[in-house]
Amino acid sequence: MKFGNALSIRTEYISVSRLLFLSYSLFLLGYFIVPKVFEGKHYKVYYVLIVVLSLIKARAGLRLLRNDALFLMLTLYLVYMLLSVTWSEAFFSDPTFIKDTWVHLKHTFHIVIFFLATAVLRDEYPSQFNRLLEITCFVAAGAAIVAVLLWYQAHPFPKAAVHGFTLMHNPNDNAFVYGLFCVLSASYLFSARTLGARIAWSLAFVILLCFVLLTQSRTGLAATIIATLVLLLGATPRTGVRVVLPLAAALLLLLFFFPDAPGYLANKGLSYRVEIWSAVLEQVAQAPFFGHGYLANARVAGPPMPTDYHAHSAFLATLRDGGLIGLSLLLILFAYAFWRSVRIGMDSGDYTYLALLLFGVICITTGGDRLIDRPKEPWIFLWLPLALLVTQQAAQTRSRP
Repeated sequence: MKFGNALSIRTEYISVSRLLFLSYSLFLLGYFIVPKVFEGKHYKVYYVLIVVLSLIKARAGLRLLRNDALFLMLTLYLVYMLLSVTWSEAFFSDPTFIKDTWVHLKHTFHIVIFFLATAVLRDEYPSQFNRLLEITCFVAAGAAIVAVLLWYQAHPFPKAAVHGFTLMHNPNDNAFVYGLFCVLSASYLFSARTLGARIAWSLAFVILLCFVLLTQSRTGLAATIIATLVLLLGATPRTGVRVVLPLAAALLLLLFFFPDAPGYLANKGLSYRVEIWSAVLEQVAQAPFFGHGYLANARVAGPPMPTDYHAHSAFLATLRDGGLIGLSLLLILFAYAFWRSVRIGMDSGDYTYLALLLFGVICITTGGDRLIDRPKEPWIFLWLPLALLVTQQAAQTRSRP
């Protein structure tokens, strides 16, 4: 009997759900703690651990999300974009089409698995999952400090746009990922009830906001500020007054320590975006309804651009690959997501879901390319907010009598 009890406790301790939660946590925190030398290994952790463990819990995840309209819209968009490989010119004409099609199939499957895993973990470990998000905010703030110190040891401060020391190379990608947790820190700041908690979340918010500013990503900074304003507008007057003062003080400190930053941001120009978008629109005009498909060349070049570029807009990339039908599916998905997040805010007074979703959509408007990709930065600043929104609705539905 004693042996049976011990075995039962040990089995519970090493349950699939616990292992999945641990793997999910390592994956999420890995964006801020895994050094660049391990690039190419981080996303394999997702493949080997999270995917395998999630398959065991897939039935539970599907049971939670099978009737969720937003999840069904997401699935419809993913399936349509995956099917677009069949009308790509490279389909059957390029010897590598089987390999490339398999890659896109895996990426689509992995995104669905990410939503299922998030649903299962939020259902079985709701408080622990929220604590994971809180811990990630502070880990991101610590990583931001380390990144700034390392970067400016070898680069002029603050003229050089800061790069992270982890897996993310591009300053824009850093701004988007760190900026999301800056917005989440602001949300926790608005809901903090004690002075100590408000001080802690204020520090996390200021540190992450400084990091976003030093990346010199105007899209990232604009998304962070706009999303934070959404939280402010949705707060009660008492909470707003209590929080707006430290936020205003933080902005004044930023301007004091980085007085030249606005000038750097204003003088960056559009980074060939007008030329890039014009070239992409020329591609779109050749196949406006169904697009060129996911096997089409995703890069454009031409004067005055010095090199090849991707679309620098996930919306234009969707229009290029999936045509007007693909873009319509994406816009309908986001429209419904915004409607749901607004409803949640009006019912509960918590506009975090709206702020996070708005942040992600702003980021992909002038950045990124294909949304179906291996676990990279968009999984954090776009798929994670959507996954949180989808799973919140499922939890709300289950709690009803």
